[in-house]
Amino acid sequence: MSLAAHLADKGFEVEVYEKNESPGGKVRLYINDGFTFDLGATVYFFPEIFDRFFNKFNHSASDFYTLKKLNPTYRIFIGSENYFDIPVNKQELLQLSESFEKGGADEMKRYLNHAENSYNYFRDEILTNPVLDYKKHVKRSWLHAFISRKKHQKYVRNHFKSYQLNALLLFPLPFLGAVPDFSPDHTMIANYALLTNGIFYPEGGMHRVEEALSAVLREMKVPVHLSSEVKSFDIIGESVSGILTHQKNFHADLFASAMDYHHTEQLLGKGYRNYHNAVWKSRSIIPSVLIFYIGFGKKLRNLLHYNLIISDGFDFVPKESVKIKSDHSTCLILLTCSSKSDPDKAPEGMDNLIARITIPPGLEDTGKMREHYFTILMDRLEKITGQRLRKEMVVKKSFALNDFEKDYYSYRGQILGALNSIRASMFWSPRVRNKHLSNLYYAELPNILGPGMASSLLTGEMIAQCMTQDYYKKNK
Repeated sequence: MSLAAHLADKGFEVEVYEKNESPGGKVRLYINDGFTFDLGATVYFFPEIFDRFFNKFNHSASDFYTLKKLNPTYRIFIGSENYFDIPVNKQELLQLSESFEKGGADEMKRYLNHAENSYNYFRDEILTNPVLDYKKHVKRSWLHAFISRKKHQKYVRNHFKSYQLNALLLFPLPFLGAVPDFSPDHTMIANYALLTNGIFYPEGGMHRVEEALSAVLREMKVPVHLSSEVKSFDIIGESVSGILTHQKNFHADLFASAMDYHHTEQLLGKGYRNYHNAVWKSRSIIPSVLIFYIGFGKKLRNLLHYNLIISDGFDFVPKESVKIKSDHSTCLILLTCSSKSDPDKAPEGMDNLIARITIPPGLEDTGKMREHYFTILMDRLEKITGQRLRKEMVVKKSFALNDFEKDYYSYRGQILGALNSIRASMFWSPRVRNKHLSNLYYAELPNILGPGMASSLLTGEMIAQCMTQDYYKKNK
């Protein structure tokens, strides 16, 4: 949607074809028995990036929705009983750090200074000139971090001894989906945004962002065709002439696929792929998530809008190979209870809950696997709330590997798609252009800040610039 808006702004006639029944890709709603859940993104941060996007189209985010800043930002549970809240105020954060370990405040101040440098570079260089030239964004500080092996997780573990501060600074890694050896900067940038700017909630839910983008596209006269799955590409010579949906053929001069990279490649056929199947098969897959959407017939005690439950001994650094055990119970659980901030998300006196549970790579998606993790979730949830909740469930829906493949064609059921399998960052970024077809681009690119809505807005702008430059260069 971001790409379409930017291309239309540059004078192109643009049309969007969406597989599902609503626009926005993974930003969808699930409504059942008076409970409303955001199926996709649940965390809104980097508000400056959203405003930057809307400003380009003579709007601001406030034209479409009202942001509420959450305070505390979120709550972290270590085990079942101990927890601490992440404050919005920086001085309170430093005091909290000192309470966990002697010298923690000074180390946190140094960490935030490093993170601020990365954030300022991102703001000053990338936000002002978002181009798909990764070499331009490789700074001496990045290379120094890479060459000297002062990578993010090593930096944290060397400078912070308490499990609490390791939990605070490393927990984004599994959810960002990056293999951190190759992306030391964007985790720091994300942490800086979370810890200094906080987390926001668009009143009404995350789908309000999709509604805002839809409004922008309507103003730009960009039609969005829903329930229009792309079945194949028509190829003539060295270019794509059209796409085939279940309705009919559609022709155009330029094409950009925001589908999963691997799925796009499969639709093209062997002779037109950037990467052969052997390349995909040779790559390790990363941990994925199992998501539960639950509506409870009572209010949940001891929870904030955002909550993190950490198993004792949880290792925050994603492993490329994990020995799978059927009794695997060491997982990270992110709980989103948006009805704490938005009463309209659940019937009166009730709460909705979205639980994202990290699961190791290579698991088979079976009913037994889902129930195993559901038991872990409910056991921990009942302990931290002090409530009996199993009989209070009004709504229960799960979403995992098979669903990601079915709804989004995600490669091997990975929630973040195929790109994370080929170490999509910096020098290792997959091609944005198809090397065989002159007018086909891949919009499902590695986002410069990892996954997320703000990152997607930037990626859309970058690809629009790339497509425009190529088009006018070829058609002087």
